[in-house]
Amino acid sequence: MTRENAEKTANIIIGVAGFAAALLVLRNPLLRKTALKLGRTALVAGGPWLAKEAGSAWTKSRRA
Repeated sequence: MTRENAEKTANIIIGVAGFAAALLVLRNPLLRKTALKLGRTALVAGGPWLAKEAGSAWTKSRRA
């Protein structure tokens, strides 16, 4: 098996595993609720940092 084929196979396996995990979370009410809470927390906690980075990038793009 070539490296390219091995990478393609690994990508497919990881994609299928991710899809299965997402399906499991979406079908289980407790896991779905937990995932939504964690997502909300990540957005709230990362929001100020993301705004700062976006502002910095905007400023740098104006100078260029």
